[in-house]
Formats: sequence, structure tokens, C-alpha cells
Amino acid sequence: MIIMLAVIAGIISGCAGTARGKDTSVYSSLKTEKVTSQETSEAAAMVVIRYPAMIHTNAENLYVSSFSINAIGGDVPYGVHGNRQTSRVAQSIIEKSSYFAMSLYRELKAILPEGSVLLSPHIIDWDKERNLYSRPILASEQIPSVLTIDFSIYSFPDVNELMNAPPVTFGDLITPLIIVRSSRWIQPSLGGLLISSSPLASSAWRQIRTETDSNLRSRLDDRPQVHDSSLGFVSFLRERDAASLSLPLKNGGVGSQQVAAIEQYSVEKIRMDSQLVSTLPEDFTTDPFVQSFVRGASTRIVDMLNSLDQEKATFFARQAALERFDPELANVFFVRSEDESVRARLALADALVGAEREFLAAQSDSIYEGTYNGNYGSKMRKIIAAEYRALEERRKLARKQNITTAVAVIALAGSVYGVVASAASTAAVVATSGALLAGSGWALHKSLETKTDRKK
Repeated sequence: MIIMLAVIAGIISGCAGTARGKDTSVYSSLKTEKVTSQETSEAAAMVVIRYPAMIHTNAENLYVSSFSINAIGGDVPYGVHGNRQTSRVAQSIIEKSSYFAMSLYRELKAILPEGSVLLSPHIIDWDKERNLYSRPILASEQIPSVLTIDFSIYSFPDVNELMNAPPVTFGDLITPLIIVRSSRWIQPSLGGLLISSSPLASSAWRQIRTETDSNLRSRLDDRPQVHDSSLGFVSFLRERDAASLSLPLKNGGVGSQQVAAIEQYSVEKIRMDSQLVSTLPEDFTTDPFVQSFVRGASTRIVDMLNSLDQEKATFFARQAALERFDPELANVFFVRSEDESVRARLALADALVGAEREFLAAQSDSIYEGTYNGNYGSKMRKIIAAEYRALEERRKLARKQNITTAVAVIALAGSVYGVVASAASTAAVVATSGALLAGSGWALHKSLETKTDRKK
């Protein structure tokens, strides 16, 4: 009888405990850093934030099935793979990633120099040659950048596992996934991979190796390099049960870059401030995700930027960007010629890329306004608050051991996706599509202005 009571107590404790998540991220203890001044090219950005924003109809079924098969934190029964709630949860990853990526963007934008943080929303697609992949909607990734951050929000596919350990995240619970990389010349042995969420490390490494081999072949064959890099989470889904690699790893939050190892960010189910989440629809002046994760993660990003040689990190990307405007100049860029004619052409090409960067920074601001402050953000905050209320109800029911009803409540919250928010991310991106057509003309006009100013 005593053993039976102990088992029941353990089950109840697990039900109530694992649903709460942890209060703070591993990055929350980091002290805020200031950005050190480094001389950088006007053609380069400091950070590009990539995230899933849309999914093509061609890829929907494969995306959902791959999401089910590659569950992080446990296995999903076969009968759940085609479950309607599982499809909604898969959709919620795209919706929530689009929304919460804006918190990271706003925080970094406030810390780093103006125009140095760019957004790169991706669309998930499929074709016979590449299988499941993602591609950028904007041209942000053509701009040289010191760091590239892949960001997404994760949730376990099976809502019936809500009472157990897997990171089912609704309401005030959230599980960020991140990959941070730089040029492979920063850490050649790691291919430039600096930080990775633990489950994504092996697939991220394999993708980097494939990209490196392709780029080297392009250089040897004197062909233009093709930038073709899917989001880290999509690359992970595409692999399906690929073997984990034995990679050099170090604990998250380690500041030293002297050790050649990938900083692993463990899967964290973080609980945001409940009071802030519950009042999001009425007051979103204080972002609960910033408090629980983004501020600490941004501090880690700034610390990393301060420790890197930014010119070295952008050197080869800058050469590739120059090649789009002046292929001959790109060929002599490596020799660092002091010839006046070369310097003049380089100044113009840099101004062109810099003008593109400014234009894309303005587009990023527009996407932020539409996604966070616009109709999409308003709908997402209502959904998150509604999920929080459902989760609170589930917690009460769990304490009463009414598990069946508790699961039904949260399953209903998952089914909201696709009904309310499915078209919102599309609208946030499409809002800038008209401006895309004018981008190259604006960049040329801006660069000529810059060139004229330099002659004065």
C-alpha cells in the first residue's frame, strides 16, 4: 500500500512538475555586455536572424510526417503521425517562431549599431532533388554577416504526452532552438559552427560540411558559389533518424573561444512570467520571452561578437557579395591591392552592398512592425494568452488527477492553429513584396549618393 501511494505521489508530482518548466534559461545568469568598437565594412551586417515563416503546400505533408518521426524528447506512436492535433502543433512551430523571432530581433537591434541586424524569413518547400528544405524569402543572406542565427520554437508532436517530460510547450511554456554560426575561417575545425541546440548539432555539422565541399568545388572550377543553406531545424527534419556524431562540445554559456568546441545549448522548456503572459492581449510593453530567454541569449551573442575578428568573419562573404556587382574586382579582392583604381572600384562596390544592407534593414523593420505590432502579433498574443488559460485549467485538473479531461483541454488549444493564425505570417512577409521590386534601383541610387559624398 505504501509503495502504491509513493507511485501515485510520483505520478502526481510529475504531472504538476514537468508541466511547469524551468524558470530561467542557462543564459539568464550572464552579465550584460557592451559592444566593443571594431572597424567593419559598411557592406557587412553583424547578425542575420533566420527563422521559418511560411510553408509551401508542396511540403506540408512531408513536413508534418518528418516532424512526427523526429520528435525531440521521446518517440511518437505511429497512430499520432497523421493526428489532426499533431498537424496543428507542427503549424504552431512556424507561427510561434515567426512571432518570437521578433523579440530576439528587437533586443539585438537595440544593442548593436543601426542597420546591422537583418531578418531572413524562410519558406519551407520540397522538390525531388533536395527533399524537404527551406529557402530565404528576402535577400538578407546575400549580405556579409559576422554571425548567422537560426531560430525556432519547438513543441513535442504528441499532446497526449503533455503530462510527461517531452517539451510540449503551450501558453507560458516555450522551448527555443538555436544555431549560431560564423565563417568557417573563424573556427576551421568546426566549420564556423559556434552554438547549437543539442539535438540539431549533428545535422548542422553535416550541412556545413556539404556546403563547404560545394563551395570548394565551385572555387576550383571557377564557378559562382551558390548559397544554399536550409534552416537548421529543417535540415534536422530532413535527415530522419540519422546517426548522432561524436562532436567536440562544451557547456552552454561558456565565454571562452579558445577551446575549439561547439557550445551546446541543451533543450530547455522555459516558463515565462505567468502574469505577463496572461495580460499579453491588453499590455505587451514588457515581453515575457525577453525576460526568460532573449536578454541572456543576446548577451551571449554580443559577447561572441566582441571576441571574434569581424573582418576575418566577413572576408569571403564580402568577396562573394562584390562578385555580384564586379566579378573582376572580386578576383583581385584577395590580393588587397593598393592601386587607386582598384580602391575606387572597391569603394563603389562596398557602397552598393552597403546600400542593399540598409534597404534590407528597412525591410526587416517593416516585417517586425507587421509581425509584432500589427494584426499578426495581436492574434498571436490572444492565442498565447488563451493557451495559458487552458494550461492553467490543465494544471488544476492534473492536481485533481482528471488526466483525460486535462489532455482534451490542451489538445483544443493546439487545434486553434491553422484556423486563426495560418495566414498571418504570409501577410507579414507579403506586405514588403512590392518594395522588393524597387530594391536594386534604390541600392544603386543610394550608392551613387555615397560615392558623391566621398568626393566632396
